[in-house]
Amino acid sequence: MSSRIALIHALEASIEPIRKSFERLWPEAITANLLDDSLSLDLASVGILDATFGQRMSVLVDYALECGADGILFTCSAFGEAIEEARVGHDIPILKPDESMIRQALEMSNSIGILVTFLPTIYSVKREVKEISSQIGIKPDLAVHFVEGAMDALKAGDKAKHDNLVINASTELADRDIILLAQFSMAHLVKGVETNTGLNVMSSPDPAVLYLKKFLGT
Repeated sequence: MSSRIALIHALEASIEPIRKSFERLWPEAITANLLDDSLSLDLASVGILDATFGQRMSVLVDYALECGADGILFTCSAFGEAIEEARVGHDIPILKPDESMIRQALEMSNSIGILVTFLPTIYSVKREVKEISSQIGIKPDLAVHFVEGAMDALKAGDKAKHDNLVINASTELADRDIILLAQFSMAHLVKGVETNTGLNVMSSPDPAVLYLKKFLGT
């Protein structure tokens, strides 16, 4: 029987990249998309993850479970702590967007650069790197760069501007060993950033899909 994976999005732009990853890496999985773009709007407005976000994530998790989810993947990188709260007490895999990618990268090198296009993501990914580094026993050498204007361009429908801003900004992290693209909406730019920097570049969707596939044993 095929596994059902609930994909919970705070940005519409995250839907297509993860769909492509499942299509390529785990086509047998049944995916169901839950979009609440008010999450990203509200976080951008208040600037911090207060208790209400954990409560809202819990509601989404409960709904996904009611729909028969065997696993849940959140696709917006700014909500790490809220997701951690929401997954407590559940016995199915509930993944934060970047944790599989960050773990894989840190197992290769401690010199990591992360590009983000949604400002509240900075706190979340720094916390994630610190936590995973502690678990595997290394000291990270981390740099995070915010690509100003990229997300605004994407929301306005100017994908070309978004892509150019991200690729051009990648040179800010050229002294790292590995560059990570924190937003799912940057996943299609892996090759472009690799070409621009000559570095190893990773995005979140593929590692997350492969982790779920392995965990669920299919």
